[in-house]
Amino acid sequence: MFPARLIITSIVSVLIAGTIPIIFQKPLNNFLMGFFRDVARIKARNRRMRSDSLISIGDIKTIIFDQEDDPLQDVAEQIILGNGVTRKQDGSNSIAMDNLPVYTREELYEFGNGDTGTLLLCIFGRIYDVSSGEKFYGKDGKYHIFAGRDATRALATGCLKEECLGPITSSDEANYDQVVELDEKSIKEGKKWLAFFETHDSYKHVGFLKDGDSMEHIIDAIVERETTATTFDSNLNAQ
Repeated sequence: MFPARLIITSIVSVLIAGTIPIIFQKPLNNFLMGFFRDVARIKARNRRMRSDSLISIGDIKTIIFDQEDDPLQDVAEQIILGNGVTRKQDGSNSIAMDNLPVYTREELYEFGNGDTGTLLLCIFGRIYDVSSGEKFYGKDGKYHIFAGRDATRALATGCLKEECLGPITSSDEANYDQVVELDEKSIKEGKKWLAFFETHDSYKHVGFLKDGDSMEHIIDAIVERETTATTFDSNLNAQ
């Protein structure tokens, strides 16, 4: 069961956030944002596995001490199938055309102001309808900056600045190449956000970003970069 003492502690932390030095406010805000996100993720996981959403002391320890090996382990199959991969009877994968729409960055941006009645955001190339969270992603919401945008890098790094978001036009990608600079910690954080949106009770996966980078593509780019750097260092040392 979710401890009442922990709830009170969390509320107090939120209340004092406005009184502590600015230098500590961002880390505290990021911690609280991640904490409540992970509580929601684990509650959703528990509902799927145990038909209840109670949070245990073990769950809290897992969140606070970041003890998850892979935040996507419980939803990997769901994401694979959602990417247009179907299961054959023998258990192997078969690529199939997905009937979900593919959005350009311009089209995604149109769903960021709430005027259409729909709010969308993108993470790792997957687009989610977050309209039910208007108080968070709507015009007056704390996270409105994510609406209508590719928020992969912003969510993975806890950055709420414009420069951490994907471009709003398909031709303006140069400044977003930095997404491949995500380190292992940031990728894990991004996976937690992906699992959060994927398992949310009312946020739905509704499409894909035409030129969005999937998590696999980003990880491959990082591995390639590190391999190239290692090869270069080895050749340099051999000279």
